[in-house]
Parts: sequence; structure tokens; C-alpha cells
Amino acid sequence: MKIRREFILGAVGVIALLLFVWGFNYLKGKDLLKKQQRFFVVYPVIDGLIESHPVTVNGVAIGQVNRIGFHKDRSGRVVVECLIGDYIDIPSNSIALLKSSSLIGGFEIELLLGNTPDYLQHGDTLPGRIKPPIQDELLGMIEPVKDQAVSVITRLDTLLASLNMLFNEETRSQINSGLHQLDKSLAHIESIAANIRDHENSIANIIDNFSAVSDTLAALEFSPLLKQTNETLQSLSNLLHNLEAGEGTAGMLLNNEDLYLTLEASTKQLEYLLEDIRNNPKKYFSFSVFGK
Repeated sequence: MKIRREFILGAVGVIALLLFVWGFNYLKGKDLLKKQQRFFVVYPVIDGLIESHPVTVNGVAIGQVNRIGFHKDRSGRVVVECLIGDYIDIPSNSIALLKSSSLIGGFEIELLLGNTPDYLQHGDTLPGRIKPPIQDELLGMIEPVKDQAVSVITRLDTLLASLNMLFNEETRSQINSGLHQLDKSLAHIESIAANIRDHENSIANIIDNFSAVSDTLAALEFSPLLKQTNETLQSLSNLLHNLEAGEGTAGMLLNNEDLYLTLEASTKQLEYLLEDIRNNPKKYFSFSVFGK
């Protein structure tokens, strides 16, 4: 009776221990009651990867990292042992991509399925690849923006410094003076506009008078005057043409050089005769007091 009781207690203890081990591994993601396949991946570094991190395919967890250690060749490379369930067949040329699973630093191994008809066997080794963490990708995206922001801030600082130098006391005084002159000019323009408004009736009368004068001028008959002027000009043109052609006495006088020379010689002889008469009147005239 005593032996049977001890046997029961021992069996209960073993069962409890087995349940504890199974529960502990189940909480870690290991199901000891299911068949699991083991494979290895070699990485140069593993960043923040630790045991129990998931192994996924297309975003679905199919296993977990079981153990992490150094390679036997003492090169410093890291060997990661993974356990996966028999949910799907993994092609042997698949790639184990180590990547960041969240912004807070979690990591996972994602299996990029290959296309070979040969499938992964228990204990095989898959080639590994490391994807930069999300933080590094974000920093890589932010870095050019940061450089542009620094450049813009530098240019803005230079612009502000130039504006500060431009708007010194003298420049501000000149601007104020210019604004004052502009204000005076606007006031003067306003005064002119007011005067125009005040004399609006007078301006309207002037415009009406000008319109009446224009109508009067338009009503005048200029055709006879223009016709007479045209006839006069035509007669003058004909006269000038006749003179140039040598027609008539005046034309011959203007165009006959011999006649011109003869007239000129006669004129000179007449001048000599008149001069001689003036100087020697007795030669041509006889005067007697007594009529003899």
C-alpha cells in the first residue's frame, strides 16, 4: 500500500515535470508534440537576433530560432539553428533573410522560397542574407532630406543676413522718406481728382463746345476753295514750264544767252552815255541867257 502511494506520487511528479517542460517550450513557440524540421543558417553578424525569434514565410510564422552559436571554423561567423513545422515544403534553394520586424528592434528570419523541385531536408543549411534594419532604411531616406534642409537653412541664414545688412538705419530712413513722398504724391493726385470732379460741368461744356466747332468746320464747303487753289497752282506750273521751254519774251530772255549779252552791252553803253551827259552837258545842250 505504501509502495503504491509512492509510485503515484512519483508518476504525478514526472507528469507535472513533463507538463512544465512542454508548457515552457510551448510558450517559447516550440511544440514538442509535433514533428519539427531543423535547418541551419550562417550569418557574418546577427545584430539583435535572439533565440525564440520567429521564422516566417510570407508573413506567417512557421517556426522559430532554436539556438545560436559560433561556427566551428573559428572564423567568427554565427550559426543559427531554426526549427520549423511541416506546414509547407521549403525548396532547397530558398534564402533565409534576417530582417527587422518592427521599429522597436525586433528581428525575424524570413524564408524567401526558391523554385527548385528539391526540398529542404532535416539538417540542411540555407544561404543567409541580411536586410538593413528599418531604422537604417529610414535614416538612409532621411539623410538626403536632412542635407537639403541644412542647405536651405544655410541659404536662409545668408538671406536673412543680407536683408539685415540691406535694411540698415540709412536704408530704412530712405525707405521712410520714399514712402512719405509717395504719400504726398497720392494726396496731390487726390487733390487733382477732386478739382476735376469740382469742374466736371466746365469740362463737359468745353467738350460740347469743341464738338460744336468740329461740326461747324465739317459743315463748311471747302471744295470751291480747294478747286480754285488747285487751278492757281496748275497755272503757275504751266508758266514755269513755258519759261523753262523759252516760250514768250520772258522765256527767250531767260534762255537766249546772246540776247542777254546784247541787252547787257546796250545797258552798259546807255550808262556810259548818261554818265557823259552828266559830266559834259554843254556837249549835248546849248544854253543862252538872251535866247541866242
